[in-house]
Amino acid sequence: MKNWEYLYALADNHEVFEVNGAMIGTALRGFVTTYAGRPTLTDFLNQSGQEGWELVGMSPMGEVGTTLRLIFKRPTN
Repeated sequence: MKNWEYLYALADNHEVFEVNGAMIGTALRGFVTTYAGRPTLTDFLNQSGQEGWELVGMSPMGEVGTTLRLIFKRPTN
């Protein structure tokens, strides 16, 4: 049986501002800390794919729907 780990991110205005409940710029590990500011959505998707994350779901949040929730998974080692 395969085991998975999950990650979720929130994006608005084509920028990712939160990963797994932590705002970007706080104590996050991994590629997110390599950005001076908030990564663009395109950069975030490309980098997460290089790290083995697969986007498995996306949904708008709120009535206006400008904020997106992105859900990723990858197999655990």
